[in-house]
Amino acid sequence: MVSHLIPLAKILIVDDEIANVLLLKKMLAREGYRDVSTTTDSRQVIVLCDADEPDLILLDLHMPHQTGYDVLKTLAQRNPGSEMTPVIVLTADITVEAKRRALDCGAIDLICKPFDHTEVTLRIKNTLCNRFLQQECSSRRQLLEEAVQERTAQLQKTVAELRKAQEQVVQQERLRALGMMATGIAHDFNNMLSLILGYGELLLKDPAALTEKTAKYLRNIVGAAQAGTKMVNRLSQFQRPRSETELRKTISSAQLVDQAVELTMPKWKDQAMSKSIDIEVISELEEVPDIAGDPAEIRDLLTNMIFNSVDAMPDGGTITLRTRQEEEEIILEIEDTGTGMTEDIRQRCLEPFFTTKGEKGSGLGLALTYGVVQRHGGTLDVQTALGVGTKIQIRLPFREPVPLDDAPPATGLTKPIRILVVDDQPVLREILSEYLKVDGHQVTTAPDGKEALEKFREQRFDLVITDKAMPGMTGDEIAVEMRTLRPEMPILLLSGFAETGISESISDAVTAVVGKPVNLNTLRQAITAAMRQTRKQSKTAPQASTPGGGVLKRKAETAPRNSASVPHSV
Repeated sequence: MVSHLIPLAKILIVDDEIANVLLLKKMLAREGYRDVSTTTDSRQVIVLCDADEPDLILLDLHMPHQTGYDVLKTLAQRNPGSEMTPVIVLTADITVEAKRRALDCGAIDLICKPFDHTEVTLRIKNTLCNRFLQQECSSRRQLLEEAVQERTAQLQKTVAELRKAQEQVVQQERLRALGMMATGIAHDFNNMLSLILGYGELLLKDPAALTEKTAKYLRNIVGAAQAGTKMVNRLSQFQRPRSETELRKTISSAQLVDQAVELTMPKWKDQAMSKSIDIEVISELEEVPDIAGDPAEIRDLLTNMIFNSVDAMPDGGTITLRTRQEEEEIILEIEDTGTGMTEDIRQRCLEPFFTTKGEKGSGLGLALTYGVVQRHGGTLDVQTALGVGTKIQIRLPFREPVPLDDAPPATGLTKPIRILVVDDQPVLREILSEYLKVDGHQVTTAPDGKEALEKFREQRFDLVITDKAMPGMTGDEIAVEMRTLRPEMPILLLSGFAETGISESISDAVTAVVGKPVNLNTLRQAITAAMRQTRKQSKTAPQASTPGGGVLKRKAETAPRNSASVPHSV
């Protein structure tokens, strides 16, 4: 395998007798060795080795100035272990002590004087063969070690990515489970809030019949109910999936950062200064493209992170906000010089209701932040260590914004209409009826789907308002049956499931969905929008006469029984 390298070997002959040097050089020349250097001064060995690294040294033992033993020791110090250049000792001293001492100093082999040509060439050949095999093994071992290191690095990177992905999946599942739980709670809680908010608003419609104290208390009750509604919707934001039809505005990340800094200034500046704490907020904002999303959610996200950073710096420090672009992503970073987190806390910081602030914290801030990032198709990474601060990095992809409708908000109808209200709870039916009668509408109520369909067949209505979750027949099923009888009928669906996922499971027979608790203004706008949408579609759709009279949309004529042509909107 390495025999072709042997004639190319570099050999150094060291002997104080010139005759021995010439004899050895002649022997090597006959065997094809061309790269042979010599010296009769043992003090030059190290210099020659440094100048032209030999593959083999033929070294005499007994020489003036430095003996062969001294040279061997110097070579061993120069290149310890297996890196030492192999040395064959040339000696006329055939005593056992001389041989043992030479081998102990690092010699590979010994050649006794006078020289035997065959013995010399074979020992040299064998030594060089071992030398080149060792070098080849060393080279291959180095390549193998490099390959192992590279592969290990790749595996470590893969494991880190898998671990990070696993953490994200676990976190998503936790948020999803909490979101499902919150959705169920929201349904029941919103129904209760509907009663409080509904009766409160109805009582406030006649302020003359109320004392000033009673009106004040009622306004407080209504305000508390509205705050409760926001809290329920906040809980419902956990891992709420982003709808493809959800409106996205064009967002300037730099502008939102500036707004968040300004909004949080009372805490990081004024309150901190009152406690003799110095907190500095630095903005390092590069020019980046606008992104598409919900500006209110992103602004709340930044505000929440600034508050967290302030809380993590009880003795003051620096908060740095950055924006930059990397390929097709916008990066938002907030870094503080606060207390930082341990690894255990870092892994749990995104869990809902987990907090290190005691009674001062709710444990919802970072969890809600994570939900916002997920809905915008981004990722969130927390980099921290105890005592060195925390850096939260958010990556958001580019998205084209959906054009927003600039039309003014809907107002009340100019004339009363006939409305069928369907709800299994008598109190909610009463509140809806009173709301609608304020604007002079004619209201008919039904406690369930069966009675609602009977009245729908017997009477003519301009609009149907039905609850979603009812025993026997759901609001979606009622809408499908009614649209089968009258395809042009606008149908509003009331849902107590807040805003979480109410559009994914709604039939196309529903014109619009209104989340509970609903107030009078929201109900007015929903009714006006639904009626305008129905009139607009009636004017633009092709018409055909039906045996029973009236107008039927051609798309509805061929639509399956379980669907309808008028899409709903959320």
